[in-house]
Amino acid sequence: MTTYTGPATVTVDDAEHEVTAQLAITVSGGLQEWHGTLEVETEATAWLIYQADTATVRTDQDREGAFIAVRCSAGDTVLDIQGSGPAPFGS
Repeated sequence: MTTYTGPATVTVDDAEHEVTAQLAITVSGGLQEWHGTLEVETEATAWLIYQADTATVRTDQDREGAFIAVRCSAGDTVLDIQGSGPAPFGS
C-alpha cells in the first residue's frame, strides 16, 4: 500500500482550499484505487467540498487527481474521499 500524508490543495469551482490529506492507494483483486481523508479549516469549507460536482486535490508532489467526497458529518471538518483516475501521489 502506498500512502501520502501532508499538505494538499483542493480546487472546487476555481477556488483553492488548503487541506491536510491522508491518502492511500490499495490494490484488491488486481484493481487499484485511491481514497482517504481531507481535513479542512472550517465546517463551511467541508460542506462546500462535499457538495461539489467536480473537485481535485493536488499534493506537494505537484500531481492532481479528481475525487468525490463520500462522507462529511455535520459539525466536522474531515471528509472521506474516493479518488477517480490516477492518484495524485505515489509512483
